Amino acid sequence: MKSIFKIISYATYPALWATIGVTYLSVNSGFLWQNIVLSLLLHSLIPLIFVWVMVKRGIFDSIEIPQTKHRSWVVLFSLVCAVVFSIITLQENAIGITTETSESVALNNLQFEYLIMWNQLILLSLITQWLFNRFSFKISIHVLSVVGFFTHFISMGNIITWDKFWEQNGFWNQQYAIYLGIIISLLVAISRKQLKAHKTDELMVGAAIGVSMVFINFYIYEKLGSIFYF
Repeated sequence: MKSIFKIISYATYPALWATIGVTYLSVNSGFLWQNIVLSLLLHSLIPLIFVWVMVKRGIFDSIEIPQTKHRSWVVLFSLVCAVVFSIITLQENAIGITTETSESVALNNLQFEYLIMWNQLILLSLITQWLFNRFSFKISIHVLSVVGFFTHFISMGNIITWDKFWEQNGFWNQQYAIYLGIIISLLVAISRKQLKAHKTDELMVGAAIGVSMVFINFYIYEKLGSIFYF
């Protein structure tokens, strides 16, 4: 059973949810493959290489990063990478719309607005993780990420301002997404518990942050717009 829990844990690597979200929000943007590659590099691969190097040099104990101090370093490094991703995608959109019709510009701008909000959620979650690490409280980033992902996309259907999201992305079935989100989140939490990577309170706090960060992000975006618009 332990091998199954490891497979679940590796398959739900936290940063992969960032890439899945970017992919989903880039399908109609004209920058699908560029954004997928950039997200895989900046959200996953480069931070993983950083962790691998630190483990090889003996600075980190293992790839699981058990110490909160070391987790803070990884989160800060990941935050820088996420900021770079945001900067590149903003520039890419500005360049891309200059050669399009007014109708396609309106569509791409709307799609891009969703992507900006998703980027902001990623940045806010990383900042929150860093704060918890600074107070030496280890939370489950696995649970935070999967819960945050499903909460974000399920909630978009219930936010009045974003009703057009469903007109353009109708294949996302809300009811099935809720069931799928609950099942995957429980599997992730059980696997992290069984692998002794986290205690129950760390899993619960991770889930609570995953949910709350989504609605905090919605509120900030509605009131202030993007606070990370570079």
